Amino acid sequence: MAKVRGDEDEVRGNEEERICVAAVNKPKNNSLPAVIAFGDSFADSGNNNFRVTLAKANFYPYGKDFMGGKPTGRFTNGKTLADTIAAKLGVMDYLPAYLDPSLQNEDMIRGVSFASASSGFDPLTGRLLNVFSILDQIEMFKEYIVKLKGIVGEKEANDTIEESLYLVSWSSNDWGISYTALPIRAVQYDVPTYASFLVKKATEFIQEQ
Repeated sequence: MAKVRGDEDEVRGNEEERICVAAVNKPKNNSLPAVIAFGDSFADSGNNNFRVTLAKANFYPYGKDFMGGKPTGRFTNGKTLADTIAAKLGVMDYLPAYLDPSLQNEDMIRGVSFASASSGFDPLTGRLLNVFSILDQIEMFKEYIVKLKGIVGEKEANDTIEESLYLVSWSSNDWGISYTALPIRAVQYDVPTYASFLVKKATEFIQEQ
């Protein structure tokens, strides 16, 4: 996985914290092989459609400005932030959900989204609404690597994994759900301690890759 550089925003009071990490290491021809996204609703392209959860967006008016005007599971009227970045970089028009059964090999080699709305760096956040947690997304990524090697071969797959752009969008749900709406973590941690806990989980996520 390409080296990641990110800024850690200081938590003040009960202000939401979001840690967004992007990394890119372009090959010599200045092309970008793929965009790969992890995270929450800012990058979920419809993975939650395939989960029994209340955190779904597969109904109108979601998607009314997307292609065909139909809901896709994206938590937006049109493209997600991850879709927009992938399109602006010229990689693909939109980033497909990894769990979409219609996902084609030619799409997979250019990138996918493992993101799941209502998840967070805190594994508890994903479990509270039964969405794909950070640990689930790591396992899907490992599965994706195996599939990619089967499509393009080990060397090209390794190059793609090494040189791609990685988008990580978490942890407003950690603060909004686990710490505030369902304040399980608020009983266990004060704000600075929970912030440190999330930074630790973010570090573990990067090292896992």
